[in-house]
Amino acid sequence: EAFRGAPVAAEAITLEIPDKPLPNQQRPPCRRAGLMEINGGCWKRLEGMIPPCDEDDYEHQGACYRPSLKRSRAPTTKKP
Repeated sequence: EAFRGAPVAAEAITLEIPDKPLPNQQRPPCRRAGLMEINGGCWKRLEGMIPPCDEDDYEHQGACYRPSLKRSRAPTTKKP
C-alpha cells in the first residue's frame, strides 16, 4: 500500500537500438521518406523527442527512433 501512486522512472524503460533488425522490420534500402539505416534495419527518427523515449521506441546517439515494420498485405485470393 505504501507504494501506491509512486512515480515510475521512465529512464529505466529506454531501450538501445538492437545490433540486428527486429523480426518483421524493413531492411535496406530504406526508401520511405524519413527512414535511415541503423544496424541493418530501417528506422524513423522521432523529431522533437529526446530520451527517455516512449515505451515502444528506442534510443540511439541521443535521439529516439521507431522501427519501420513491413506492411502485411491483404490476401489477393479468397478461399473457396
